[in-house]
Amino acid sequence: MRWIFGVGGILITLLVIVILLSARGGPGDYMVSTLQKGREAQIDAGQLAGQDANGMRASESIVLDSVTSPGGTRTDALVVTSVVAGGPMQAHFGLMANDQIVEVANQKVRDLNDNELAKALVLEAYQRKQDLIIQRSGVRLAMPGAIPIDGNAAPAASAIPQAAPGTTPPAPVPADPSSVAPAAPVKAPRSSIYDQVNQIPGVQR
Repeated sequence: MRWIFGVGGILITLLVIVILLSARGGPGDYMVSTLQKGREAQIDAGQLAGQDANGMRASESIVLDSVTSPGGTRTDALVVTSVVAGGPMQAHFGLMANDQIVEVANQKVRDLNDNELAKALVLEAYQRKQDLIIQRSGVRLAMPGAIPIDGNAAPAASAIPQAAPGTTPPAPVPADPSSVAPAAPVKAPRSSIYDQVNQIPGVQR
């Protein structure tokens, strides 16, 4: 009989340990949080070294070529000849084949006028988590995020959220609130004395 109480005590102890480990803010939650932070730090360290979590280097995941001016004397942009699907450059920036990189970390490629330097800066932008501006099908996009921009690097009108098809867009707010006429008060219908008397219990018409 005594062994039953012993087994029961062990089971209760295990149950308490499981509850403590699974409780929010408990030791288990802290352990999971610590492991997640460690994993994130490991990924960041890998990116700083120029590679992703799988060990693929950014330089191995993309092939870039230069786009020269009509006279062939100046590099205007870098074109993505090929990119490894799921590789560092595709996963981080969202680059696709035939994208033209025109700016790297707020530096225009044509102002650099150096093909190899421009390529090195693109790879460095991955390590430092800097932005790229690309030209895709005639549209300028800020990467990562594929945010449409105009020539002044400001959000384009197409980037402003629009109403979904089939829904009514919100009504515009007038510039002068005083110009909006106040709603007419709703008047309660009048009841005659005759109707009021008929509502008294016991009174019949």
